[in-house]
Amino acid sequence: MEQKRIVGFVVSFLLIAGSFAAFSFFKVISPSNEQTAAFVERVVDGDTVLLSDGEYVRLLGIDTPERSQLLYEEAKARLQQLAETKNVTLEKDVTNKDKYQRLLRSLFVNNSLANVQIVRDGLARPLVIGPDRKYADLIAAAAEQARLQGTGVWNLTEGQWCVYIRQFSPNPPGADEHNLNGEKVVLRNKCTTALQLDGWMLSNTAGRTFLLPNLTILPKGLLTVRSGNGTDNATDVFLSSVQPAWKNSKEAATLRDGEGRLVARLERG
Repeated sequence: MEQKRIVGFVVSFLLIAGSFAAFSFFKVISPSNEQTAAFVERVVDGDTVLLSDGEYVRLLGIDTPERSQLLYEEAKARLQQLAETKNVTLEKDVTNKDKYQRLLRSLFVNNSLANVQIVRDGLARPLVIGPDRKYADLIAAAAEQARLQGTGVWNLTEGQWCVYIRQFSPNPPGADEHNLNGEKVVLRNKCTTALQLDGWMLSNTAGRTFLLPNLTILPKGLLTVRSGNGTDNATDVFLSSVQPAWKNSKEAATLRDGEGRLVARLERG
């Protein structure tokens, strides 16, 4: 009889716990009065879409690879698969728009939260900014699952994830030979930790390689690499090339780390 009572207690406890967990999960993803219907006209990149009314939407809580980075195209293609030319539901958290005037929203497609799905697929990492954290726990759990599986962005080195080519200007105004410092490649560190660029190099489509000086790119910082002469500092470095480093058209800047791993590549037509 005592054993039956114990078994009955355990079963009752599990049923209650399961019901509570289900309730908690439902509560986390339950609709709010901040939800609106929308139609996605076009996917811009892995975490940004354009709506049919002309508004841009930045998905909350996640960060996907930037243009020029590894897995940029894969993240964009996945969001296209999930949301492009589809009716979606957008949910506001606390902040309405970012500094670029993009709506900040969670994006649901058929009751599935795309913000979480992109992370679960290993194509984004969590990025919680300010008070907008309603689904932060779900995103963190999806990220941990992808990290343990070594999926996508979790296979990248810190340098590969953090550094990208933000701007590539191979054809500055005027005669190239008289404006070598107008040729530039702007690198950005999107992470909150500084990165040492020991042995990093840039190359052009002709196979010419330029070794960067051993220096640090600051957290959230920019580093401009100019073709001509000058004194290296925290924000500008100079290749000291006596001729243009880049073709004016159909050119690409390729960035590799000290181990020769591809970090970023950006083309200009």
